[in-house]
Amino acid sequence: MKASDINGRDGRNCTIIPLVIFAFLFLRGFANGEYFYWGEWGSEGARGGQTKFFVEDLDVAFDGTIYAPDVLNAQIQYFSPNGSFLGKWGKRGWREGEFGEPMLLAVAPDGSVYVVDDYYGRVQHFTKSGSFLGGWGPDRSVGSDFQYPSGIAVAPDGDVYLVDCIENRVFRYTSSGSFISKWGAGGSRPGEFDAPRGIAYSSESKVYIADTENDRIQFFSKNGSFLGAWGETGNGKGQFRDPIGVAVSENGLAFVPDSRNHRVQYFTSVGSFVGVWGSFGEGPGEFRHPRGVAVGPDSTVYIADTGNDRIQFFKDYPRSAHEEPIPPSAGPTAVPEIKPEKKTPAAERGESDTLLIFLVGLLIAVSVVLLILAIVAARLYIRLRRR
Repeated sequence: MKASDINGRDGRNCTIIPLVIFAFLFLRGFANGEYFYWGEWGSEGARGGQTKFFVEDLDVAFDGTIYAPDVLNAQIQYFSPNGSFLGKWGKRGWREGEFGEPMLLAVAPDGSVYVVDDYYGRVQHFTKSGSFLGGWGPDRSVGSDFQYPSGIAVAPDGDVYLVDCIENRVFRYTSSGSFISKWGAGGSRPGEFDAPRGIAYSSESKVYIADTENDRIQFFSKNGSFLGAWGETGNGKGQFRDPIGVAVSENGLAFVPDSRNHRVQYFTSVGSFVGVWGSFGEGPGEFRHPRGVAVGPDSTVYIADTGNDRIQFFKDYPRSAHEEPIPPSAGPTAVPEIKPEKKTPAAERGESDTLLIFLVGLLIAVSVVLLILAIVAARLYIRLRRR
């Protein structure tokens, strides 16, 4: 091969193609930097899709089904990804499979559901349709001395993690409830907690804890080794006022309901601030003391908007004005049609900012390609002149 061939057609392709790919990824990256309101469901009441007092927690199964504990109705409700009511199970009582106050839940990889019954201080295990499989409570003889579980998560291997806001500890169990280990203590130093309320297990085998009264997020190895923390008290970016709940997406984003700031913040897996949305209110994209968060298999973010008795969901791209509205279900769980003019100010700013960044990026990419073409044309012209 001649040296001139290396700088000729093949060389031009090897230069232009990577730059085009880079420009595509550059533009795509900016387009995914904002979350937009897509819909909501729920209201105060006792019928399907309603919560008598509040919904404080939720989780999403691998098939996209959303499960939420209906605390004062003493039942578990489940919904389609857009909020259509699918069913419910459970009733009030002290027997196996019954509830006093089902406060928290987590969905296992096999689709079964673990429920924390706050009133009776126990964990119960069910099939996805509500058949009782087993359960356990405190057992001081083996060190399983939890008092008030305030978060629950299930690892891909089936191990169950509880965080306790009275004991200020994390407890780890097998899928059948056999005690494995525990870690933590009260305090504000690394690895210590002050009334933690929220736990998540990531695809990187890290355990994330919402250390609520310390206004921070801490993360650990699956065995409890401290890995890092972020956050402080305040209302700025990366600051919290009672973070309650945490969820980590498959791509490593950590979402945190910042309860007393009435917003949701999200971060990289090691705590670098990425974005925030929400403000106090009852409108679309607004919150009153959000307390629970879950991320669906398609990266949809679901928020338990506790003070407004509803669940809201968000995606990382806006709904098109020409898109078909989300079909409502029958009865009181109808999902409202979302009209473009009802976007929150934050969403409107996000769209305009994203469009501006997209146009700037496009201009840069086109300029780079034109510059390369000009260089190639100049070389060709010089070569023809030499002949």
